[in-house]
Amino acid sequence: NKFQPSSKLYFKCFGHKIWQHCQQTAELSQTLAEQILSENEVSAAYLVGLIRNLGIMVTFQLMIEAFSHIAPDATPSSMAFKQLMSKHSLTLTIAIARHWQLPKIIVQSIEQQHSVQSPMSPLANCVSDANFISKMASLYENNIIDEIQCKKYCHQYLISETGSSLAFDYLSFNTVII
Repeated sequence: NKFQPSSKLYFKCFGHKIWQHCQQTAELSQTLAEQILSENEVSAAYLVGLIRNLGIMVTFQLMIEAFSHIAPDATPSSMAFKQLMSKHSLTLTIAIARHWQLPKIIVQSIEQQHSVQSPMSPLANCVSDANFISKMASLYENNIIDEIQCKKYCHQYLISETGSSLAFDYLSFNTVII
């Protein structure tokens, strides 16, 4: 609730979607982890999936507050707002995870999703795939992309075969990959 912006309208329109994405990423991370990770890592996958987009929530709150002072006509749907939220959000999430002194496995799996140079652990792969599937689900369900585009992006960007299978099941597609 501390991340809920003071403007109920902005939260209803945009913040709620961010929170839904976080919850969906956590649930999908857990589902993937149950299939490929050890029992101990399943709860870690859920937690990492839940907090992976924490930086977006914090940035959203800060931007709503800032825009109310400097640009009252600006809305969270503007392109500049979206770019700012996504550009530094994972860096902010990493900083928060370190500040909270979360277990090393949690911090490392978030860091690995941010760095293109270092290979990702199976835990980081699960969360990365889950985050992508959640984004695709939102785009598809809101008719921003069609089934063919969604299948193409899933095939192109998902890391694991398990992630691809989950995406097609979750989005209720046939398992034929384009």
